[in-house]
Amino acid sequence: MFNLLNIFSSTRSRAKNKRTVLTILAGQSNCGVYNYLELPDKAESVFCWNVNTSKIDTVVSTEQMLGKHVGPLVFLANGMKKKFPKDDLYFLQWHKTNTTLAKDWDINDPKSLFADLTRHLDALLKQMPKPDKIIFIWMQGESDNCIPEFAAQYYEHEKELFGMLSTRYSISQIFNYQLSPWTARVRVHQAKELHSRNNKKITLLKVPKTGYREDHIHLSIEGAKAFADSVLNRLR
Repeated sequence: MFNLLNIFSSTRSRAKNKRTVLTILAGQSNCGVYNYLELPDKAESVFCWNVNTSKIDTVVSTEQMLGKHVGPLVFLANGMKKKFPKDDLYFLQWHKTNTTLAKDWDINDPKSLFADLTRHLDALLKQMPKPDKIIFIWMQGESDNCIPEFAAQYYEHEKELFGMLSTRYSISQIFNYQLSPWTARVRVHQAKELHSRNNKKITLLKVPKTGYREDHIHLSIEGAKAFADSVLNRLR
């Protein structure tokens, strides 16, 4: 799924301290929750990046979002607009279920999800003002965690992913989602914790056990909101 949301202030005057901020949300199914959520403020304009037309399409009615995966991004977009009302905020979401970092997100594969993400990011950056700040949120690891070989390689693969994105797009902050605390295997958990200790740019974010659905893997709506709040509390 590709979604670019640009939520902007109703006023046309540009304050001297206004920033253009791009937030990228990428990973697996926890980027999206299989429920419909009402956007808190219908008066705000919402724009969606259309991968088929490579243009920014206007969404004026929340009903148009029925049936789509709506997760932390909705809470995050509205929360950021309240926290940074003067900023122009852009959001790009790209995720796919049941995918591994080792194979599907391989940074060296020109047909990988990573390659798709960078192609759409490049197209987006040509159409939007130059961002003053770029934030990357990574919600992935469940599939790698189930395969011992991939779990053992996760730290290096994630390091390569973060390094490539940071170099290519000058990422300001990286938020790394920790896997569900219900997960028995710990290799990917440990890899993510190590990144947050070794790189000041990376913040590890956890969701409490109560924030998951009955499968103990996917975030509930409450969990998605808790995750978005964790990001908001740490944004600069």
